[in-house]
Amino acid sequence: MEFLTRRQDISDIYQHWLHSTELTGITDPFHYNNLELYSRKNTKASGIIHALEFLNIDIKDSYAFGDGLNDLEMIRTVGTGLAMANGNPKLKAIAKDIVPSVHEDGVAYGVKKYVLEEDV
Repeated sequence: MEFLTRRQDISDIYQHWLHSTELTGITDPFHYNNLELYSRKNTKASGIIHALEFLNIDIKDSYAFGDGLNDLEMIRTVGTGLAMANGNPKLKAIAKDIVPSVHEDGVAYGVKKYVLEEDV
């Protein structure tokens, strides 16, 4: 679930949920005060690992694109983690490379450069 708020009282309720449920989440003020809640057991990274195991693909041959703090674990997990130019600085600091922004077709650029190994 994602929430967008600038209200402190909503943020306080959100913090209560994080400390009293099986949910976890993140507050990402870089992206307009997004509040996100998700399962503690199932993350983007765990989903990628399950998909790769099912498809019998080595993790070193996997790629992920991200722009927010909720992508940190995923970018650290895959073989090649790529951050969008419009992404959070913390994510960009750990990514293998920075691709153009979402609005500049950064994912297509990254697929051509890294997956298809084409000149871009």
